[in-house]
Amino acid sequence: MATSANSMIGRSVNKRYRIEGLLGQGGMSAVYLATDVNLQRQVAIKLIHSHLAHDEDFLRRFRQEAQAVAQLNHNNIYHVHDFDFDGTYYYMVMEYVRGQTLDQHLARFAESGRRLTIASTVKVMAEICDAVDYAHRRGMIHRDLKPSNVMIAEKGRPILMDFGIAKLLGQQVHTSAGTTVGTAAYMSPEQAKSEAIDHRSDIYSLGVILYEMITNKRPFAGETAMSVMYKHVNEPPPQLAEIDPTRPEALETIVQKALAKRPEDRYQTAGAMAAALRAVPVDQPSQIRSAVGPGVPPVPTPAPIKPRRSIWKAALALGTIGLLFVAILAGGAYYYLNSGSLPLAVGMVPVQGGNYQLGQGASNSETYAASRTVRLDDFWIDQYEVTNADYAQYVAAEDGELPASWNGAAVPAGREEYPVAGVTLEAAEDYCDWLDKRLPTEAEWEAAARGLEARLYPWGEDVAAVELP
Repeated sequence: MATSANSMIGRSVNKRYRIEGLLGQGGMSAVYLATDVNLQRQVAIKLIHSHLAHDEDFLRRFRQEAQAVAQLNHNNIYHVHDFDFDGTYYYMVMEYVRGQTLDQHLARFAESGRRLTIASTVKVMAEICDAVDYAHRRGMIHRDLKPSNVMIAEKGRPILMDFGIAKLLGQQVHTSAGTTVGTAAYMSPEQAKSEAIDHRSDIYSLGVILYEMITNKRPFAGETAMSVMYKHVNEPPPQLAEIDPTRPEALETIVQKALAKRPEDRYQTAGAMAAALRAVPVDQPSQIRSAVGPGVPPVPTPAPIKPRRSIWKAALALGTIGLLFVAILAGGAYYYLNSGSLPLAVGMVPVQGGNYQLGQGASNSETYAASRTVRLDDFWIDQYEVTNADYAQYVAAEDGELPASWNGAAVPAGREEYPVAGVTLEAAEDYCDWLDKRLPTEAEWEAAARGLEARLYPWGEDVAAVELP
């Protein structure tokens, strides 16, 4: 398991950076306040968790983030000072930004029943657009723009943070087929559908942030990430006039254009969006000021990671809603989708609703549970198990409990595509929570395995009759 984040306080990294305190942490890394003893200045240092120290793909992406952001020199983008490995830790050293995140500012205004002035909104949002445009022109797409990734520094200056899941234009994206990257509330329709994206996906996310700054609300809300993603794909954003008719029509035009479902209907550059914002008439002073107190960079947050056989893309493309996901880990795991009349999803098979016989024996049988009949609705089941590789993504993202079948923190060599085994009930429930799923009932599991015919085994009545591929 990863070293405790707080246990790092007081230690030195590479004999240069003395750890002073924890600023934030996530499943892949932790960010600390540190002192650069050579230059005698405060910095923020991101350390990846120890269980990822041998993950070559993750290390490549971590190095890519550091090298890419180090090439950026913009007043509204954080600066990278150093990247290295000291024999124990991979780390990235960044400027220490004293202030609060934009979402903390918005929460403060919402709690007091106020909204940002038009002047504040235009000033901050235009500068964020400037930073995004600068990154785009240098070949970088952020892919996870949201208020918690924007720091408000001195004099209300916004600073764009955390390019951890950024994509370099023209380079291969090293994610599994159908993988969805980003945060659901700020995700573009093409991200939600796991389609190819370009810089205009970031412009959609900027539109969501702008909407939230104007209204104190996100344009789309839901009880699950899936329901929010569905709305991004299928529903128009509410009109600003429905919430606050006093806001200028120019802002309504900007929001609706940025939130267009089709990338070609949005602003084609973030710079064009910034110019449109600066053309909005304002007559009020800015309300955003730097916060008093310690700097609090956003907690590093991993991209939402899904199993490699994506059901998200198929479900969203089909316009379904009210989906119920279920999962089980018991020597391998399956994904269920309760869907009504949803056509067959990729990699999934339907389980017909009806009366199912559970158990096999009499009430006094010592071999099988007593026979009984239950009624179940239709549901769908993914025909492939959760593999060690799938579960490893959860471990990396959430510092999840390691399976008993693994060799320490590492997936057994050559068994990446084998079903994960040796997972405790608590870990299974945590894994399901991470994916917005739940464990199935005993009846759901047995019905899926035995079918309406109440077979003794999934393949029939004879244990020796199974045909393996």
